[in-house]
Amino acid sequence: MLNRTICKKLIFSILVITTCFSCTKEKRSEIIINEVAKDDSLINVSNNNEEYKYIINTRTGKVHTYSDGINRVSEKYQLKSNENIETILENENYDICLNCRAGLKLNLDNYEKRVNKFAYDDEDDLSNSEVNLIMNYMRLYEFGQLDTETQKFLICLFEVSNWYVNNVYTQLGGQKNIIEIENLAKTAASDSAYKKWRNYLDREYYSKYELKNNKRILPAVYDKGIPTDMAIYRCDLFKDAGYGKGDNIYSKSGMETLRNAEGEDIGKEWKNYCVIDDSSKFAAAVYYHYINKEILKDEKQENRTAYDIDLWGTSSNDFLISSNLMKKLVTNNMFEYIPWDILKKENSESVVKLHYNNKAFNLKSGDLICRNGHVEFYISEGKVVSWGRLHKAYTLNKNYKIKINGYQSDDIEDANRLFTTIIRFKGGK
Repeated sequence: MLNRTICKKLIFSILVITTCFSCTKEKRSEIIINEVAKDDSLINVSNNNEEYKYIINTRTGKVHTYSDGINRVSEKYQLKSNENIETILENENYDICLNCRAGLKLNLDNYEKRVNKFAYDDEDDLSNSEVNLIMNYMRLYEFGQLDTETQKFLICLFEVSNWYVNNVYTQLGGQKNIIEIENLAKTAASDSAYKKWRNYLDREYYSKYELKNNKRILPAVYDKGIPTDMAIYRCDLFKDAGYGKGDNIYSKSGMETLRNAEGEDIGKEWKNYCVIDDSSKFAAAVYYHYINKEILKDEKQENRTAYDIDLWGTSSNDFLISSNLMKKLVTNNMFEYIPWDILKKENSESVVKLHYNNKAFNLKSGDLICRNGHVEFYISEGKVVSWGRLHKAYTLNKNYKIKINGYQSDDIEDANRLFTTIIRFKGGK
């Protein structure tokens, strides 16, 4: 078997011989440099005189190097291929095996799979919780191309979103009655979230008050003494992580009395241990989680309040202007506020090309895309994460086109309202 160094030398020698009779010295040098650079690409698949480079598990969609797949994938599920790996992975149903990584040099060293060496099918291998979490939102192939800091931010985004999917059963449910919530939760929420609703209904609320179908019984955010259409959820993700309670010692918030829209007391909870069923508050919760978990991880509990980001009062308008929230997010130069006038200037030379190809333009994984009344996180082409609607899926399908005055999504709920601002994570730069 030829090792990598010998292969490079052989390539170099062959190129010198074959090109010296047909082109100039400068041209030969350019060809050699280009070919050697190709050999230093992401791909690192040994030849081993094997007939095929890759084996695709047709049941799981995992792509293996031949040497890994021949022992790991059951013969009846083996699809052998010599196609270029990038071409193979253009199929959205395919992803890399985390054991061999399909021979790719990806940034996945922090996400190791506990391999069952006796299993011949990669579907039988056990995965750690973070790997499973990533795969709910994007392909490991895509995730592995990102820098470490961006990966950390995405993990925080996925953790908050995962909590919402499994615990939140309304979208702006503060003013909805029992029948409305029951119908929505049963049809649109995850099984886990629906179970949370039934437990709240039967055990927490009914133990204190009489049940009537027309009653509005969820804790609601109040504005100047008036209940809004936003519901409050206790978030054990933040509580168990040991973040600041946000009481009178540490901030202005204090332990809140939770009341429903009927004015009934539901209980008390620290404000910073709660989240709200609204897209802007969802985004605030993501930033709150990341800042506390990664930036303030070595601080005392009372200081882990993410610079006092407001989990209850943040609105979409706070992301559209240079607000106090924006000042908090750019404090450590980890986030960048990009309004449309800057985006338009940056895209001015390539708008036609980008629009023609219907691509995701210059959007990057982790971008918060904002418009009046709604914000959402871009994951990859066709995938966003938000809480702008009640859903049981981890990602929502959405694509964007660039227009003169902003990004237009193909989602009917956006009703041609343009996204005009991006909040970009740039900690990996």
